[in-house]
Amino acid sequence: MKTPKVIFFDAGNTIFYFDSLFLKKELAKINIPLDAEKMDAVHPQASRNLGRLINIIPEYWERYRVSHFHWFELAGMPKEHFAPALEVLRYHSERYLFWCHFPIAIRQMLVDFKKQGIKLGIISNAEGQVATQVRHLEAESIFDTVIDSHVVGVAKPDPKIFEIALESVKEKPEEAWHVGDMYETDVAGARAAGLTPILFDAHDHYPQADCIRITQMLQLKDILL
Repeated sequence: MKTPKVIFFDAGNTIFYFDSLFLKKELAKINIPLDAEKMDAVHPQASRNLGRLINIIPEYWERYRVSHFHWFELAGMPKEHFAPALEVLRYHSERYLFWCHFPIAIRQMLVDFKKQGIKLGIISNAEGQVATQVRHLEAESIFDTVIDSHVVGVAKPDPKIFEIALESVKEKPEEAWHVGDMYETDVAGARAAGLTPILFDAHDHYPQADCIRITQMLQLKDILL
């Protein structure tokens, strides 16, 4: 397989991960208890539900509400706490911190890719916080571009967001890969835009996927060998 000139990554659940302990601390301020371990345990199931909702609920914030309420329910949170907990997630003054776990092994892998001369970027369906996440994580030198759907006004799976990303690094789609955890947005969108899609399927949600599929992010190194 030809080495790409650029690799784009989804952000949440691909290279950046949710910090349930931070959410627990913030909810405690408004007297909402949270079982952080349970939140983490049911996250894979909740994220799969979000993937299914992509083609059912087109409006981003409604999809956000439904998917998070489902996550809270799976974690055993009382229903009367759903709305105020979601308010914390959506409007927290430092909401980027909820998705700021950047595993050391993944960071090092990306640094190694940069040393090989491969450009790196992020393409994320988000709320405008991804660039702040990258700065907070002191990862600006790793990424050549950060494309946040809220900022550019278009979201995956629309091919336009991939075209914007390609233009930002001056590369062609046939020279680019996109790695993400949702088939409905990451694979479908990248493929429609002419990029090579790689599905990061850590929880075996898509065993029959018709694309390159990895179950551990570090397996990406083996594909590049």
